[in-house]
Amino acid sequence: MQVSVIARFVDAFIGGFFKTMKERVIDGLLLLGTLIYWFVTGKFWAHFWEMVLPWVWLLCAVIVWHSARAAVFLFRELRNEETDSRARHKSLILSQYGEPFELPKAEVKTYRTKIIGIVCAIVVVCGFCSYAVWKVAYRSTSEAGPLQSEIPFSAAAEGGLFIEDSNPGMLWTLNTSLKTIAPINALLNLRIVNNQSEASVVSELDVEANTTDGQWIKPAMIDGRTVQIFMAPNADLKTATLIKAVTLDEILSNRAMSPKETVTGWILLVYPHGKEIYNGKYRFSIADTRGHRLNQQTADLNAGNFQKSELHTAGIFDLSQYQIRYYQDLPGYWVRQQ
Repeated sequence: MQVSVIARFVDAFIGGFFKTMKERVIDGLLLLGTLIYWFVTGKFWAHFWEMVLPWVWLLCAVIVWHSARAAVFLFRELRNEETDSRARHKSLILSQYGEPFELPKAEVKTYRTKIIGIVCAIVVVCGFCSYAVWKVAYRSTSEAGPLQSEIPFSAAAEGGLFIEDSNPGMLWTLNTSLKTIAPINALLNLRIVNNQSEASVVSELDVEANTTDGQWIKPAMIDGRTVQIFMAPNADLKTATLIKAVTLDEILSNRAMSPKETVTGWILLVYPHGKEIYNGKYRFSIADTRGHRLNQQTADLNAGNFQKSELHTAGIFDLSQYQIRYYQDLPGYWVRQQ
């Protein structure tokens, strides 16, 4: 009984999975690469199709690879059979009696064209599937973004302290690993609400401070995970009060906000060097990894409506033993990376 080239291709294709150590290593590396992509890029917390996309790529890559391997194997086998008309071998496909088929030499002169056509068709189908899922996962913001009536985030300042200029004042930070203290100019307690019906990873938080002459200037945001915060009235570093404040950096680091979740935390700001005088007004913008954005919400620390915010203290400490530095002069890893 003659068996078609297509049946023999399927036989070689299925037999190629995990056939040798080389096949196992290649399949394992493809799986490992997909897992690394999934977790490093944070797509685990993203939309469903963004999570499915790397697995579709993995499946298509495995299918294409084994299709090519099956074609090469079948080319060699048929070439050998052309020189030996008696060549027969057992197939992985079983007959109705449970016995493997005995596959004879293919009497098809155009088998090369057929095999190449099969592989090309598989590549085209896999390419189309990969593109279609990618298109769904990364459709434009105008297609995937929230409705015009939907605000992705709500945000408000619930309290804060600020210095009117860029000179050292009563707010200080301590980096114990560097044994260095540095002044900051503002401490702002920010409440953020994720209004979306899906988890959201905050990727941008921009803050601007207003000066008495109406300018909006962008201060540096200090990474609150690396420092302790102190209050030292009149810059008396020998009797500095430790402030127990949970920062937004600690809350939002390496996690997504759940649907409808509210978080509240402190942000630390440092003004750039200059002679500007600041009036306590701030505006901020928030964006997530999917491009949803809340723009220019304004807070006025002089409005007198910050009774909700409290600073909890944890003792008096002597900071005079530490070297004084300024954030404007310190390495970039002190400053929060946007």
